[in-house]
Amino acid sequence: MQKSGQLIEKKNLISTDEIGRCFFVDSKQRLWIGTDWGIKVYNPESGQITIYNRANSQIPDNAIRSIAEDPLGNIWIGTLGGGTWCIQFSI
Repeated sequence: MQKSGQLIEKKNLISTDEIGRCFFVDSKQRLWIGTDWGIKVYNPESGQITIYNRANSQIPDNAIRSIAEDPLGNIWIGTLGGGTWCIQFSI
């Protein structure tokens, strides 16, 4: 991931047994990675990784296939078998 011309390297963002199914960089420069086990969100400013899955959130399915952002900054998640899910943020 590049930010201001600098390469940001984050090792172990996804484990060797995970496959990144979709990738998205939002308006706040967070990297969203959809896998078959949920979503990982990497914040390059803080170095923090947040994980969303069925065990810790209301996401309807762990198999993530698409990620998008609407004009209000909400993140929309498309899953394989559970429909869509919206994470609402205030900008």
